[in-house]
Amino acid sequence: MMMDKGGEGVLIVLERTQALAGRAPEYRMIDGEELQLSIPAASVEGGK
Repeated sequence: MMMDKGGEGVLIVLERTQALAGRAPEYRMIDGEELQLSIPAASVEGGK
């Protein structure tokens, strides 16, 4: 599952980040040429 040949990689990142961190990753254009992706850390519930 590390590599995806079906073009679903972005969807996987969005869904898994939302499920694990409780919020979506953030995409941001920098100078109209670069794309920055910030993925929040997974939340730790109940001291696990």
